[in-house]
Amino acid sequence: MRYGKIHSMDNMERIKYLENLIELQALKLREKDDRILVMQELINLLVLRKFASRSEKKTDPSGDVFNVDEPDIEEVGATEETVTVQEHTRKVPKRDKLPTNLPRVIIEHDLPEEQKICACGCALTFIESVPTEQLDIIPAIVQVLVHMRKKYACRSCNLTIKTAPMPLQPIPKSMASPGLLAHILVSKYCDHLPLYRQVQIFNRCDILLSRGTLSQWVIRCGDLFQPIINLLQEKHLEYDIGYADETTVQVLKEPNKTAESKSYMWIFGGGKPECFAWILHYEPTRSGDVSMAFWEGFKGHIHTDAYSGYCSMEDKMPLIFLIKCWAHARRKFAEIAKLASKRGISHEVIARIAQLYKIEKKMKEDGCSFEKIKEIRQEKSKPILENIKKYLEEKRSGVPPQSGLGKAISYTLNHWSGLIRYLEDGRFEIDNNRTERIAKPFAVGRKNWLFSDSVNGANASANIYSLIETCKFHGIEPYEYLRHALTEIPKCTSVGDYEKLLPYNCKRMFKPPISQAG
Repeated sequence: MRYGKIHSMDNMERIKYLENLIELQALKLREKDDRILVMQELINLLVLRKFASRSEKKTDPSGDVFNVDEPDIEEVGATEETVTVQEHTRKVPKRDKLPTNLPRVIIEHDLPEEQKICACGCALTFIESVPTEQLDIIPAIVQVLVHMRKKYACRSCNLTIKTAPMPLQPIPKSMASPGLLAHILVSKYCDHLPLYRQVQIFNRCDILLSRGTLSQWVIRCGDLFQPIINLLQEKHLEYDIGYADETTVQVLKEPNKTAESKSYMWIFGGGKPECFAWILHYEPTRSGDVSMAFWEGFKGHIHTDAYSGYCSMEDKMPLIFLIKCWAHARRKFAEIAKLASKRGISHEVIARIAQLYKIEKKMKEDGCSFEKIKEIRQEKSKPILENIKKYLEEKRSGVPPQSGLGKAISYTLNHWSGLIRYLEDGRFEIDNNRTERIAKPFAVGRKNWLFSDSVNGANASANIYSLIETCKFHGIEPYEYLRHALTEIPKCTSVGDYEKLLPYNCKRMFKPPISQAG
């Protein structure tokens, strides 16, 4: 409205108009303030993620670098515990005993003959030997296996010549033995040693191998393991609890994609407890169709995060129910708590979630049965969860929806049915950390080898990681298993032969790792 028209109004109209104008301007200012708060919070989060510690344990606002205010707590539903710190007592470090299953080499040490005479002139009498153990290591012993194949001929007719056949090999006409192949696989996928570094180690032993040769060996081994992986996947569908997650991987020569684009390594866990296995599966996409294809025919519950690909699987597959992860929900509040200048809503939510985890920890320490776990959760955890939901619903209206805290509240409430589903069965877990712990070794290795050159290499890596992580779960030394599997696979002629090579089916053949022995 123009200035002249304002003056043409009477006093009551002018006052009404100005009041509306002031209210409109105040609304715009509030919107701008909210937008500034969201942008400042985003900047601080980006700086925090790049430079600060990622630990979620430190959520005390007193020492934070950034001061982003969030609404104060009006009432506290989670009681804070007072911890009494005992008087400090210095502990003398105790050296652990060396594993009893390591071989011992006895080295005798004796006194010189002239020192075996006492000062009184009598000869000293031997009492005992005093052992002092010292750990020693011999670098890897490299040897050449020479297969001497005896040849026979008929001297009568000179028409028949027979030669003893060569044992079946994992890679025919290759110089690589099962032991060498197992060593290369474990070095890369268990010890995170890239192939080019292994080549350097071989070169120091005057063994000239190329990275291309080692890469081809790895891919061939991945192909050999595929029947075992297929059987493990079938076992996933025989139980009613599963696990799923995914992480990124770069593949340089992926058809119809640039070398810089992201592909994905999917992680699936499942099977009966005694037949549990991890399966890593490579796909160029993060589409929910990948998980739906893997879990086709499954009936039961799957531990996941709230990624939309899993949620669509639950919508389209009525016999599958998702158990959402409380660690993911907590993580969103933990980031906000690190930025807060004073104790606020995020700290309150974290404190209440901590009570849930405290209950879980106590039940684990007590070795409760699944039935007892369900009973305790219904009695103790359920009221806490109801209070968390009520608290978030009360605070939701006073928090900008696009702020970090607003998004954390919306995330938790929008996925509430999946977050509380772990109450239904004592076998269910409060979070999906079990799967994330499998993604960590892959991520550590990825920092060293950086990428896969081809799709075949990515598929081979997925199969090898699957077997190694399954071996770890069942307490099997990965090298021993892979060496055995690569020796026996060429002899397999039926599904039953491959069944015998599943890690948990040949567990008794191997000694546990040194860390579990003794």
